[in-house]
Amino acid sequence: MKNFTKVISKTLLTAVLAITSHASLATILTVEVADQAYQVGDLVTADIVISDIEQLAGSPVEVASFSLDFLFDSTEVTNAQVTFGNLLDLGVFGSSQSDVNNGDSLAIDEVSLESPFDLFFEQNLVSSFVLASVQFELTSAGTVDFSLANVSLTDGFGTSGVFAPASLDLRGASFAVSSAQVPVPASAALMLLPLLFLVRKRDS
Repeated sequence: MKNFTKVISKTLLTAVLAITSHASLATILTVEVADQAYQVGDLVTADIVISDIEQLAGSPVEVASFSLDFLFDSTEVTNAQVTFGNLLDLGVFGSSQSDVNNGDSLAIDEVSLESPFDLFFEQNLVSSFVLASVQFELTSAGTVDFSLANVSLTDGFGTSGVFAPASLDLRGASFAVSSAQVPVPASAALMLLPLLFLVRKRDS
């Protein structure tokens, strides 16, 4: 009975370690925005960055296609412009790219036409890379939130199993936007000069 209990305990421990190990290898997709002060009217670029790409049997896996929804509030931003990264389109056979604005989200996808082996080689030279970037114009003051949903990835052979949704770690971005400062018209500044002169003269 004791031996049986030990076997069960070891089995459970192994399972827990396997789950923990699998979680630590989760592919991460992050929305990255430059850390700076933003005002209404400014342009902001959000990079969709992939890192810690899942491994299969201890070997890295190339990313050959992705599709995702980029979520935002259309009352806070406008004029969305999407550009794609350069590690699915290597400039040889290219890729098929698409982005559709659905109001409060962008459906973004890309399918590489490159060799899986070329993708594997180029992507494994870096620890992370940009899948796509989205540029917006900021239209209102407050807190702006960007997030990702409905993410799907496949390797160079069209296999998505290694990128199971449960193994994806999706991280959004949040930043503050202030009201635009209204500059003082030059004519108003000139009108203030005599007043300043009188104040100084009175003080003296």
